[in-house]
Amino acid sequence: MFSILTDFFNVAIFLPFIKVDEEDIGHSFRSLKKETWFQQFLTNDKFRSLIVHDRDIRNLIGKCKPNHLNKARYANAFRRRLHKLLVKKTTASVT
Repeated sequence: MFSILTDFFNVAIFLPFIKVDEEDIGHSFRSLKKETWFQQFLTNDKFRSLIVHDRDIRNLIGKCKPNHLNKARYANAFRRRLHKLLVKKTTASVT
């Protein structure tokens, strides 16, 4: 029982320190390019520029779980989250 609590405590402490690296981003990006909604994001020049260069957008892409993209609920939630951040970044750069 004590070891379970200790494991949970260790995970809770170190979870915020897990960083996304370029390998994670590349793997997620390759999987996302197969999705039609992501291809539509890439046709928008402003969105494409943010996807390629913006650190926050790339970190979000790196956090994507490609093996869950085949589940409609996960794919829709991730699409909405990415779209919301893309819109926020494009409107922030305009003002």
